[in-house]
Amino acid sequence: MKLTSRSWLAYFLAFAGVSISTAEERISFNRQVRPLFSNTCFACHGFDAKERKADLRLDVPEGAFADLGGYSAIVPGDAEASEVWKRLVSTDEDEVMPPPDFHHVLTAEEKEIIRRWIDEGAEYQTHWSFVEPEKTAIIARNFLFHPLGSLPAEGPGSVGFRGGGGIRQSPALSNFRQRVARL
Repeated sequence: MKLTSRSWLAYFLAFAGVSISTAEERISFNRQVRPLFSNTCFACHGFDAKERKADLRLDVPEGAFADLGGYSAIVPGDAEASEVWKRLVSTDEDEVMPPPDFHHVLTAEEKEIIRRWIDEGAEYQTHWSFVEPEKTAIIARNFLFHPLGSLPAEGPGSVGFRGGGGIRQSPALSNFRQRVARL
């Protein structure tokens, strides 16, 4: 296979951890927004009624989308009309959220994630611990080498090893391979 300079660039970027994507993925509340809200908002606007400020909950859609007297904390699909967004980008120390005495400032990138999430419809997701796991099919693969060590998965004789040679399979690894094979 001949690799062009473009192919090399794609391989380099893939190994460097850079994703090449033509279409931007939707913002995930659980993966991207919930951690930001947990670090900056839920201490005052979360589930703890004793600590809640301004009688506002941002951890549930019912609280975030509620009418607060002519405005809403979050207006799905419209960040500019959302009080949360206005407070995040405010330069007024009395209005900005999180407040300066909270000692946590959102970066421009983090603010952009929240803005995009609101503009995409502000879809809340159930916390992962309350979601029933989906059973997925297990694909049986015949690996040349077992991932726990450099012993061949089929035994020492399977890839050209001859006789003892000092290689001895541990009983624990053998038991593990048998269990995996039964899946």
